[in-house]
Amino acid sequence: MLRVPSILLLTLVNMAPALAQVASVERGRVTFTAECSRCHVPTEMDARLNAKWIGRSGQELFEQVRSTMPAETPGSLSNEEYYDLTAFILDSGNVNIEGGTISVPELAALTINPAAMTADVNAGISVPWADYHGDKGANRYSALDQINASNVADLEIAWSFDTGSFGPRPETYSASTPLMVNGKIYATAGATRNVVALDAISGELLWLWRPEEGERFNDAPRKGSGKGLSYYNDNGQETIFTITPGYYLVALDAQTGDPLPSFGAGGYVDLQSGLRRGVGRDDLDIGISFPPLVVENIVIAGAAHEGGGDPPCSTRHGGFRFEHIVRASCVKSRDTPPRHGDKCGPQGWDVRSKSGIASSSSG
Repeated sequence: MLRVPSILLLTLVNMAPALAQVASVERGRVTFTAECSRCHVPTEMDARLNAKWIGRSGQELFEQVRSTMPAETPGSLSNEEYYDLTAFILDSGNVNIEGGTISVPELAALTINPAAMTADVNAGISVPWADYHGDKGANRYSALDQINASNVADLEIAWSFDTGSFGPRPETYSASTPLMVNGKIYATAGATRNVVALDAISGELLWLWRPEEGERFNDAPRKGSGKGLSYYNDNGQETIFTITPGYYLVALDAQTGDPLPSFGAGGYVDLQSGLRRGVGRDDLDIGISFPPLVVENIVIAGAAHEGGGDPPCSTRHGGFRFEHIVRASCVKSRDTPPRHGDKCGPQGWDVRSKSGIASSSSG
């Protein structure tokens, strides 16, 4: 009679599930959405893999993911979930997982080498730039490789768009970053921060929205075209968010340029509403040049004051506003400096300080 040591038998039994397990991209997507999407988006994975992981193994990536994710509780998922998550990250990073599944031994032995991601203009395929910094991770990177060191000198101007007629006078300097989604370019233009939609191939003006703010614009500390816009897609309802020089948060239909009646008051939220005036001031002196930040169904608006130095924090107040996109209601606000009675309290702020205002640009 053949006798197998019990410790060896136990080891073989424990190894069998791992050897038989198949990592699933789809299960990994579900886990990623539930556990990791607070800090990461799938579109950033290609840049991450290309930056640090080329030539390394899938097992190394699995161990890195297990030791660092989720950010609040790394190592809290099962090994099966971490293998699924690794498969999803690889697939999102342009590493082909054929059929959406891969055995654990194959994943562990895999050498990471993301395929080049290119856009075929003739086929009508485009890669979006849907966030101010490229993606929610602010990577400012695209894996497109059609333009490179060998051909950049041969580029020619395809079309141009003159913004000189937007606003009371031509803007001498613009730092705006356009968005590009579904073949359309969305950009701010001119001192009054108009919003335009252009055909990405021809440059044709598709629509124009103008903020008409009167005295609010005249009193605004942050005039100009600003830094850019924010894009949001809710089950096919594409929305462009902007903050005007007069400090209104505005939601525009990305197809027509019309304010969305379901958001705020006819598409507008007055960000000055409820703000405090500084000590000895009868004006608010508040605005912002950065676009709002959209995270899931919350849009976050920051604040800034007139440029040119650090004011005493007792004379100027700002903060953040968190607006729920669907309910069009204020979810939370955060004042800087804090009010008396706030949980964090104003006691840690030196009201005599020349740098007492927290920077709250939302971009």
